[in-house]
This record gives sequence, C-alpha cells and structure tokens, in this order.
Amino acid sequence: GPDPASPVKTQARQLLIYTATYHMAVFEATPAIDAVQKLAEEAGGYLVSRGDREITVRVPVDLYRGTLGKVTALGDVLHREESVEDVTERFYDLLVRIKNARAMRDLMEQLLTQAKDVKEALAVERELGRITAEIESMEGRMRLLKELIAFSTITVRFEPRPTEQV
Repeated sequence: GPDPASPVKTQARQLLIYTATYHMAVFEATPAIDAVQKLAEEAGGYLVSRGDREITVRVPVDLYRGTLGKVTALGDVLHREESVEDVTERFYDLLVRIKNARAMRDLMEQLLTQAKDVKEALAVERELGRITAEIESMEGRMRLLKELIAFSTITVRFEPRPTEQV
C-alpha cells in the first residue's frame, strides 16, 4: 500500500475557521448573555469574554450551526456577519517551518558540543536561543490555529428593546 510516511500532496480536507457576530434586540441583556453562555457550555464549548452587552463564546465546529440557530431564538436579529477563513495553506506552511526550525535547533545543539572555544560556544548559544524562541512563538500560533479550527467563535451584542411594543 501507500507509504504512510510520505507527505500527502493533496490535503484530505480544508482547514476552516468559522466566526459569527450577531447584533440582537432583547428586553434584558443579562439573561440573554447568560443564555448564550449556557448554550455554549451545553455544546461543549466555553466562554471567551463577556460584558454588560456583549458575549463571545467558542463552540465545537460541528455544533456551530445548531448553536447559532438557538442563539437566534433569544431575540430579534438586527444584523449578522458570518465569515469562513480557509487556513489550510497557513497551517501546513507553519507545520513545515516548525519542522525546519526544530531540525536547525538539533543541528545547533550538536554544534555546541563541538565548539572549539568559549567565543564560538557563545555564538552558537545565542543562535540556539533565537531559534528556540522562534519555535515557541510558532508553536503558540499553531496551538491558536488548531483551537480556532476546532472551536468556532460566536460573538453576540445585545441592544435594549423598548418595553412598549407598538
């Protein structure tokens, strides 16, 4: 069969980040914000931030549509924005850059053991520190990217609705 170690030329699936921002009219913002948080937690998601009039949550991507449907039942939707960002290329590019940087770090660690003098050792150590910091930064970006692919972001801003309905 095919060699599992060989790099896959065609990606099996696109890596997408879903984001939605809703503006809604409700009589009271606080219970509506509580309700959004509860919907997110019931879906296996979590709270990102909340204020007096606004809440941001993340929900597992497969429950994103369903959760949005439930959110719309909380009041009148005044405005909605939804976006889908394809991060497939960025993801795999970052993966390759991390792999290359790790290989470079391994090489530097080897060079360090072979340094002829203190001056050379210090130069290698400096470069090693720079590469290590770069790897940590890229790994941090990778973690965030994976998180945003797995969990879609929903922000809801609530506007007060007048109590008197005409």
